[in-house]
Amino acid sequence: KDMPLATSTFHFRSARNLRCMRIRTAAKSILDQSCFEAAEGLAPEAILSRTNLWNHLRNNAEFYSRHQDKWNLAMSLGPTCPTLSFMHDLGCKIQSKLLRADGGATCGGGKLILATNDQRQVEIAIIVKAGRSQSSTICVSSQAGCAMACRFCDTGLVRPKGGMNLPAWAILEQVLHAEAWLQREIAGYCGKSNIVFMGMGEPLLNYSSVLDAARLLCSSGHKITISTVGVATRIQSLAQQAPPGLRLALSLHAPTQELREQLLPVAAKLWDLDTVFTAVSDFEAATGSGVLIQYILIHGVNDQEEHAKMLTELILSRTSRCAGINLIPYNETIAGATSKFESPSDSTCKRFRDTLRSLGAPNVTVRFSTKLGRD
Repeated sequence: KDMPLATSTFHFRSARNLRCMRIRTAAKSILDQSCFEAAEGLAPEAILSRTNLWNHLRNNAEFYSRHQDKWNLAMSLGPTCPTLSFMHDLGCKIQSKLLRADGGATCGGGKLILATNDQRQVEIAIIVKAGRSQSSTICVSSQAGCAMACRFCDTGLVRPKGGMNLPAWAILEQVLHAEAWLQREIAGYCGKSNIVFMGMGEPLLNYSSVLDAARLLCSSGHKITISTVGVATRIQSLAQQAPPGLRLALSLHAPTQELREQLLPVAAKLWDLDTVFTAVSDFEAATGSGVLIQYILIHGVNDQEEHAKMLTELILSRTSRCAGINLIPYNETIAGATSKFESPSDSTCKRFRDTLRSLGAPNVTVRFSTKLGRD
């Protein structure tokens, strides 16, 4: 049975056009850009604002997440929004579902597992800083697996039947579910989270969807960081197409090409260090934004003093605006176990950090684990 037309609120060309649109947009996400493009001309331009819709959904994320299985009821009882009402009349809704939530704000954060409408599963991490509950970071996934197969990362073991790349709406819905979690966990939460593309997958191998999602998030006031293993051609594209304020992080993990090929065998052979840092320099010059360097510390592999010296020399010689170096202690994984990787001690991490600082490396920090365990 057709849903009631919102003719009392909106002027449509015809009821027939709207019924046709329902067929074309059936089972699509309410945040799918293609729905907005297909609906052009059926409602005033002000109504067809994806940004307005996003702001409304984010501000009321907990309500809509809680009622997504009772969508019609949520439309009747929830906060009003003309864009939401229009997209609801087209048959669109939130398509991904929360399967599992671990952790809590008092633990320093949480981990969520979502299922998309084609049953691919993705993971989201949420970091809540002690004493700064209104300042949180949401780590989203850009793919449902990863073809880069880094030696220390289990995501490379995942080969989803529905394909790797996630559409932009699936990335946005991750943020929506994470915002709902924050609104449940933190009384009076009304912050705008920092969004980092550091979850499952290589973001720049899903370039168009990641850029689409990043542009919407940036326009809504979120601070965005995209992490990459060094997809050089896409770094150069991003230098020209990134929305203002978007930041880039480079997952380096080794100070030499030889060691990088051991740890990141696919990425290092596709884009060697010289090519990667040429692209990084282009990004810094075009955007005026320094690139953050990420470096996972693995016991006895890349955490020695000699590695710290080579890393400092590489960064100081090849970047002009390095935003900092984020050291990440290796967390034991199935993938890493095959190479017999081990976690470094806290003292080793601190010593590596102090060596970098003494040699002039900028803004060096260690990302130690929360109560949920090392990430």
